[in-house]
Amino acid sequence: MQCYYDLFTEERQTAVSLGFFDGVHKGHRSVIELAVDQKHNGLLPVCLTFSESPKSVISGVKAPYLMTLEDKVKALESIGVEHTVFADFRKLMHLGADEFVTEVLIKKLNAKKRFCGFNYRFGKNAEHAAFFRYAHTVLPALCPYAAPMKPRNSGCGRLGRLLNSGWYCTPTWKGL
Repeated sequence: MQCYYDLFTEERQTAVSLGFFDGVHKGHRSVIELAVDQKHNGLLPVCLTFSESPKSVISGVKAPYLMTLEDKVKALESIGVEHTVFADFRKLMHLGADEFVTEVLIKKLNAKKRFCGFNYRFGKNAEHAAFFRYAHTVLPALCPYAAPMKPRNSGCGRLGRLLNSGWYCTPTWKGL
């Protein structure tokens, strides 16, 4: 597995799992495995995580980590992640949600599929709760149970475009 400690431009199309993944427990593994499973579709499995806990950066209080960085790398590699980006949260925390998706996920990481847990938040001030607020954003939506969702009568409306645009989510509590 290759590790990067700054964003880079990926030439290959990717499937990206997003999260801090402290501990890499069963719920985290289920999200990461979704990206890894995209290898059969020709996508490079990438994990976008952070070098420091976003909660610690925001609060200013250093929290103890559940595993060392070295152990996290080993865990991600054992799941099948091929590239891990340990981004500097301080450099990204001021991006709006649309800018984060467009500039980081699409332009930098060439993400064709994106996976996160049900409680993942992104954008300045965590402006987008990826799962619960999908219908109110201009971003690609997340669908439950880690499968593409084709809504009934989605037609060509905004919600239909969002639901069919490549975002996936897994409710990590289900079956765990």
